[in-house]
Amino acid sequence: MKSAVILCFLLCLNGCIRTTHQNPNSTFTENQTETLRIGALVQKVDYAIAHPSNESLENIALAGTDTRHYVMIRGWLVQTLKGIESQHDASAAADRRAQLQVKIDFLQRAIRRIDLE
Repeated sequence: MKSAVILCFLLCLNGCIRTTHQNPNSTFTENQTETLRIGALVQKVDYAIAHPSNESLENIALAGTDTRHYVMIRGWLVQTLKGIESQHDASAAADRRAQLQVKIDFLQRAIRRIDLE
């Protein structure tokens, strides 16, 4: 979650800086609009990862099957999965392991989903 917020902030900051240097009175450029779109995409995927559901799986599939973002989304899912698997393996509490297993199953389904489409 923190990494997604930082990424969105940096993307938006980059767009704001470009606006200031180009023309302070101009409207959003095409590049800035794309930056905002990617930032919204990152937030949407971050929320989907944090809140596993069928709707979240669809949101990840829509973002991950876009060839422009496939590598980024898949890499994010794989790294998140590895982190959660590590937490799962280190956890002794059965209820915590069950919660983490739900996330592991969800992330594995999400990765398969974007790989197959």
